[in-house]
Amino acid sequence: MKKSVLAFVLVPFLLAGCKSTAPERAEEAVASLEQLIQDLKDMNQKIDAVSKSLSTLISGKGADLKPPFDAFVEASEALDEQAEVVVAHTDDLRTNTQAYLDGWQKQMAEVKNPEIKAKAAERRKKASETFEEMRKELSSMRKHYETFDSDLHDIRTALGNELSADGLEALTPLIKKTGTQQAALVKKDVDHIRSVLDKIADTFDHKRSAPEPKPEGAADESQEPAKSE
Repeated sequence: MKKSVLAFVLVPFLLAGCKSTAPERAEEAVASLEQLIQDLKDMNQKIDAVSKSLSTLISGKGADLKPPFDAFVEASEALDEQAEVVVAHTDDLRTNTQAYLDGWQKQMAEVKNPEIKAKAAERRKKASETFEEMRKELSSMRKHYETFDSDLHDIRTALGNELSADGLEALTPLIKKTGTQQAALVKKDVDHIRSVLDKIADTFDHKRSAPEPKPEGAADESQEPAKSE
């Protein structure tokens, strides 16, 4: 897979620019961010399924290898499909990030109050810095995933050509490394991005991080119960 699998995490911000008011833009951003957070959670679940299928495959060397190999192929293809869900917006990121920031700059030009204008410029600067930092993190994430993805496809091709005990034995070191170390690296990257996106979503909608209101008449658990005399 040549495209960056996780390179579209900023698209929710870009889509937000199509709304006319700040609350509408925030609502759209939160909805898009939450969808992406769920997509990344689904990706990690599919990585777990691939790791499990690889472990099952190498644990049954003396048995019929076709069923566990087919299970591995199915799991890795499901991961490919989930990765494509993420890849779908990579081109949008490349073309629209600057357009989003330019639109913000244009709106700022219409502001007359110098204090408001200065604060808006500061927020835009921070947003631009956030975009740049995310790109750097995605570069590292891309390297980990592409190595993982390439090795998965190599394992599928090699075993597809020679599904035998000897063929499996030769690939066992790579299979173990791919299913454990490489999978763990990618999952760690994905979890980090999900955490970052959660925090960004909270900046758009403070209600996401606010504690749920207690039912009317509910006791305050933070207070100690009154002692009986």
